[in-house]
Amino acid sequence: VHDQNIKNVGSLTMNDRLLHYTWVHMLCPRGSNFSQLVHEDVFMLWCLKSNVMINWPHYIMQHMIKCRDNDMPLPYGCLITHLMLLYAMNLMGESSITLGWNNFFGEKTMKKMNIFEVNGVWQLGRPDDEHEQEHEDIPLPHVAGDHPQPEIPHDSAMLTQIWGGIQNMQENINTIHTRLDRIEDTLHELKLNKEH
Repeated sequence: VHDQNIKNVGSLTMNDRLLHYTWVHMLCPRGSNFSQLVHEDVFMLWCLKSNVMINWPHYIMQHMIKCRDNDMPLPYGCLITHLMLLYAMNLMGESSITLGWNNFFGEKTMKKMNIFEVNGVWQLGRPDDEHEQEHEDIPLPHVAGDHPQPEIPHDSAMLTQIWGGIQNMQENINTIHTRLDRIEDTLHELKLNKEH
């Protein structure tokens, strides 16, 4: 994220798009304008890429206060629900929301960001054969002196590492969910034993 004139996610590199998606959907969730970059996004992307230490509890608290003060939906719903269940808070009668594809990071998410896997390498933009199939009936104009564009090099190792990290984060989240469920069961058993 070098250019200060960047206005939307479409102008970011592939790796920065992935990081931005993780930022606006998971670390600092917001309700809309996912494709728009705000100054805070650019600053936090720089912090994350530059290994600047972030006080996450403080940042999450400030983000929640900002959402409350601006009458926005409360972020971190899954985390808050698990904490409430952990402390045996009664959630009967509360409305629940089924999580959709945008609450998880997978291939569908990558395609929505215009990132596709071609021969084991993730790249920005549709695969050439997919693009050709859609437009095979349209003749291409011939321009004198037309030379093929050089292929843009991809840092496949970096993208593979990022994708592996995202999958590890998802596995860790699933592990946390399992542990929270076990803790909840244990607390429930302790409560039942105390009553008898």
